[in-house]
Amino acid sequence: AIAAAKEQQKKVKELEKRYRSQGRRYRNYDANYYNVYRRMLSNYSVLSPEEIEDYNTQINAISRRNSTIRNDIMKIPATQNINANSPRRRWKPPAR
Repeated sequence: AIAAAKEQQKKVKELEKRYRSQGRRYRNYDANYYNVYRRMLSNYSVLSPEEIEDYNTQINAISRRNSTIRNDIMKIPATQNINANSPRRRWKPPAR
């Protein structure tokens, strides 16, 4: 699952680069990256603490600039949070 998510992340980066080279500067991939990072964190048991920290940081950065993503995060019950039960790291909602 992690390999598939990383492949999806690679494809999103390629799309982003291609569209920017075509002059589509305002095309937004926040939702795509958010889905990739959530998918990766849903498999937190096979991630290193550094990877968990990095993906949480990426999600928090996206949520600070994208209100739709921020609202989605705030709706996730703690028991269903992407890695709320992780012994390594508890997810923290972004500062408003």
